[in-house]
Amino acid sequence: MVTLGGGAARHEAVADSGERFDGPDRAGFVSFLPAGCERRLRLHDVSWRWAAIAIQPELDLDEIEACQLAKVAPFVGVEDSFLFGMLSEFERLDALDGGLDPVYCQTMTTALATYLAKRFAGISERSVGKTMKLPPWRLRRVTEYVDVHLASEIRIRTLAELCGLSERHFHRAFLDTTDLTPLDYIQTRRVQLAKQLLAKDALPVTQVAFRVGFLSPTHFARIFRAMTGKNPSEYRRAFNAN
Repeated sequence: MVTLGGGAARHEAVADSGERFDGPDRAGFVSFLPAGCERRLRLHDVSWRWAAIAIQPELDLDEIEACQLAKVAPFVGVEDSFLFGMLSEFERLDALDGGLDPVYCQTMTTALATYLAKRFAGISERSVGKTMKLPPWRLRRVTEYVDVHLASEIRIRTLAELCGLSERHFHRAFLDTTDLTPLDYIQTRRVQLAKQLLAKDALPVTQVAFRVGFLSPTHFARIFRAMTGKNPSEYRRAFNAN
């Protein structure tokens, strides 16, 4: 988002990543908010003209640029003449032509994403090849989503979209961050919930399997044994014996 004209005597903003800004706002100031990151703001004495542009996850970027863009942290109140000029041109063309050409928007948005990745990621291309960890707020959104939806189907694509990444980039970033693949993490959380249900609930093992999101009791028993060393019935008996 870019302030095109006017501004505010005071702009207070807090992102759920912990990023804070408290200062004036004026033409040329830029803010960036990654997908899924919420921001709360308060404006004082505001007379504001602004424009915003959204970068979709499916945008065609090369791997290094996509990795860098995923690591750009939220920011507020950064003065940037390139971004100001781009959004100002969008405003001019919209007023002149009564709308914006989709192909032009796609091309310029790709250029915008590339610029953000190179200007604000703060990492070298060499370092991107070694690691691409998820920032804490993105990881939290994924883990919270998994916990809420354990009983239903969880698509890796959905988790990737929560982070604004392609499935391939998300899989690698999640593995770099947790030392688990997304699927391994989901199964681990399902087995942890199953252990609680087996210990505290009289549900049949088959129902426990369905309750924690396994479509097949046989698959559930195999994954449970691989992680705990016991099948579900053995685990329940051992727990009750103690």
